[in-house]
Amino acid sequence: MRARLIAAPLVLLALAACERPTPGVTMASGTTSVHTEAAVFCHEGQSAAAQDCAEDLDALGVVRVRPGQPLSIDVPGEVADHGWVVVDPDTKQRSDVQDETHLSLTFDFARRPVINLEVHALDEVSDSATVTGVWRFQLVQK
Repeated sequence: MRARLIAAPLVLLALAACERPTPGVTMASGTTSVHTEAAVFCHEGQSAAAQDCAEDLDALGVVRVRPGQPLSIDVPGEVADHGWVVVDPDTKQRSDVQDETHLSLTFDFARRPVINLEVHALDEVSDSATVTGVWRFQLVQK
């Protein structure tokens, strides 16, 4: 009986160790910095079509931003190497494809006090690339 009690936690620990961590994205404005794990991320050999990508649909970073103050977005090198874009899911606007690890933007809160943003990782630096990862953020006016 004791052997079963010890074996169960070991099996759970082994299963948890099999999950590969997803890269994180950081957004910062002023003295506020928020690092968030991916809501969806497809590692090499995985695809959204096969539905075998890592998911944490509750992942959301909330950043308080003063109007007119720059927002810095930092992605890991492995994401920048393949390209990434910033998307406003509410207006369907998106940035040009980025291939650097850092981008600085300024947002106008005149029409909305909360702005939803997503960072999309791409499989290649191209306007027709496939999305391989999504990080969700919410910018809240200070």
